[in-house]
Amino acid sequence: MRRLLYLLPILLCCSLGWAQTPTLVQTVWGPSSLNYNTGGWPGNPAYYYAINFPEGTQPGNLLVCSAFGAGATYSISDDKSETWTKAGSQFPFTDNSGFVENIWYVANNPGGVRQVKVTTSSDNSGYVAVTCSEFYNVATSSAVDATPNCNSANSGKTLTGPSTGTLTSGDLIYFVSFSDQVGATTSFTAGSQPNITWNLDAADLFDGYAVQHGVYSTTTSFTPQMTTGTSNPYTSCAVVFKSASAGTAPTQAMRIVHLGHFNMPDSGSTQTVQMPSSGNLLVASFTAGGDSISGITSTPGNTWASTGTVAGGPSITASSQIYYAGNASTATTATVAITRAGTLSNDSVLIYDITGANTSPFDKDSGGQNGNQASAVSSFTTCSSCLTPSAAGELVILNANQNWCTGTAETAPSGALFDSAFATINSVNGAQPVDQNGEWAHFYNTSATPIIATWTMSCDQAEGTWAGRVAAFKAAAQSNNQLLPPTGLKAVPQ
Repeated sequence: MRRLLYLLPILLCCSLGWAQTPTLVQTVWGPSSLNYNTGGWPGNPAYYYAINFPEGTQPGNLLVCSAFGAGATYSISDDKSETWTKAGSQFPFTDNSGFVENIWYVANNPGGVRQVKVTTSSDNSGYVAVTCSEFYNVATSSAVDATPNCNSANSGKTLTGPSTGTLTSGDLIYFVSFSDQVGATTSFTAGSQPNITWNLDAADLFDGYAVQHGVYSTTTSFTPQMTTGTSNPYTSCAVVFKSASAGTAPTQAMRIVHLGHFNMPDSGSTQTVQMPSSGNLLVASFTAGGDSISGITSTPGNTWASTGTVAGGPSITASSQIYYAGNASTATTATVAITRAGTLSNDSVLIYDITGANTSPFDKDSGGQNGNQASAVSSFTTCSSCLTPSAAGELVILNANQNWCTGTAETAPSGALFDSAFATINSVNGAQPVDQNGEWAHFYNTSATPIIATWTMSCDQAEGTWAGRVAAFKAAAQSNNQLLPPTGLKAVPQ
């Protein structure tokens, strides 16, 4: 008994230490808006870039968003009307090329945040890209430690941030690096440094930016780093957040952890993207101007399969596919190589990293739908009871794309989560760099009833020809076994 009493403080100390380790909940990242001019948006809205967290945020957690763009004044807002705070007085930071980096955060968010908008003061604010992450076990007030800052460096492959200054053991280090010239690269590799294990959270090889985080285990000042495969000028920024036993860990068994939006160019049949991931199911939801995916490979190695034949095709300059890797091997270092066939167009693929999926996850595909919408509509249905999942509790992935207009929300099925990013900085008509003006969503069905997909559209002309599809994936089987108290025990006097 005395030995147990001696051990109790140690166990409590260790438990408290483990309980307050800052932990990633989810990350999303979007492609650069490039240098495309705005135009055609009904009502002349403000110039903004909208992106959605994969899932509604958990209450009490830290939200962090970074944005890069041409020189202008930027602000941030979300669909819960929260007040976002600049991560430090150094933001906005203007790099050596005249581009602007911003990092904002919300500590102790109320929960349920999905859409974030980064608004700019000018329609000439090209090359805007946005990435957002959520963490729990971070302080809910006075959350920033040390002095956040950025380092704008000359060309090189080692991306070095600013010195952090003295830290507190257990601090969360958030590090983002943007190519000053929006230059493509071949790879990003998380840093390898003492007293911290870096995890790559987001990476865009086409536009040249990446995010990593780590938890620092000592107090000594250090200089965060990551590496890239192509030498370019980069600006790297670091923000330090205090750890605390706070916030909410996710409880939903099947959910999306990482969601990458990738804009694929109209040249080069095989394009490789980095897809940091940790789940057991990867889904690539693809729309294009008529070309199609002929195959996908990945590292770690996985078997990729199509959910069905291509919807649409070159004759209607619109196509849709969904590929998946079930029982997937994943890693923060993962790469996905997508090979396309046909006359290449500028295409978009959203890759979902899903945890809690069945080891044989594929249920059904809608077979693919297409058509011609000859008059402009604000409510656009691309699936009319086109698929009925086999059971409740599945994850349904939906997509669509059309020749003109932009999807900005989804109204059916009720409860669906709209995933598309879009930018009023670009034209309302595709194909534009941010998700090619198309529609993506996911839905957790509560009953085995037919799916209807209806999107909210912004148009200055008819949608024209279109293609889309729906696919359903099964969750992991839930065990009904419960631990029961032992029986038949007898008390033995000592």
